[in-house]
Amino acid sequence: MRRYCGMVLVILGMFWYLGCGFWENGQQEALASKAAAGDAGADTKSMETAGEGKNGAASGNVLETDPQEETGNEETKKDGPEAGQEGQPLPLLVMVNSELYRYAGEFADEDLRCGMMDGEITLAVSQNEVPAQDNQSNFGVGYGYQYGAENEIQVYMPYGETKELHWLRFGKCNPTGEDREDTLLTEAPQLSLKDALSSSFACFTISPIGYTWNYGENGEMTGIAACGAHPLDDEKLARTPVLQLPRYNGLDFIPFCCSCVVEPDVLTIRKWEMSALGQSDAEPVSVLSYKGEMPLLELESGFVYGLIAEWEKESFDKNGYYGVAEYAFVTQ
Repeated sequence: MRRYCGMVLVILGMFWYLGCGFWENGQQEALASKAAAGDAGADTKSMETAGEGKNGAASGNVLETDPQEETGNEETKKDGPEAGQEGQPLPLLVMVNSELYRYAGEFADEDLRCGMMDGEITLAVSQNEVPAQDNQSNFGVGYGYQYGAENEIQVYMPYGETKELHWLRFGKCNPTGEDREDTLLTEAPQLSLKDALSSSFACFTISPIGYTWNYGENGEMTGIAACGAHPLDDEKLARTPVLQLPRYNGLDFIPFCCSCVVEPDVLTIRKWEMSALGQSDAEPVSVLSYKGEMPLLELESGFVYGLIAEWEKESFDKNGYYGVAEYAFVTQ
């Protein structure tokens, strides 16, 4: 009888041990599920309140990603084909007064400013598009901005994981050159091309392939005629510079700034297919002409570009020179 009672107690002890183990595992699973639900709720709450700024002011639609993440990490910031076939994400971009501005990667919280906004972002495109209208961005609407230093605006918007409001500094993608009155050009200058979307803003320089130039100095006029080849004559690309275009997600063309020590009065851009090399009589697929401020060039891979820059004779009294220069490069 005692042996029977002992066996019963052993069996009951085993059931009790197993039951406690199952209960403990169940409690751990329930706590894990609750924690996950709590984290999701916290994220949702953070997104709901991120649009409230300092002093309870609304700041527009909330960014779903950190601006730093949109501009990419150190690897995705690399320009050129080595960035990967997929391409790199576009930086934060906004257009104001027909000028494109790019996030400069730093705060402007400490700058002195007035209490009134100079404008507000009211239009938006997707993150993989370049804004083309005034007060349009690729990161949302409802954000106020103020003019900062020269070639700069500052946007008040959420930033980082906490979505705290900051003033973000945006620099103009196509800054103007020097004042023409301060520079006497004695020959046709070089042109500089810069990727408007790149944080490095690296410069690609092209020299004229031919030009005619006239300038006055010490009361005497000097004329120069440097005859050059047609942009399509260099069939083997022995002399024509080759521009390796970077890759960006969702873009068929890359906007490039075209600048010069003194901007020309007129800039004409011709574009040919690469198959036209060696055929100087081939018709260009497009011809665009700009008068006044230098434009953003919408460059596509696999083309020959010929640029004709003109410094008008009518401006000789002000500038002290005039002339016409031609430039050429190909894109890959």
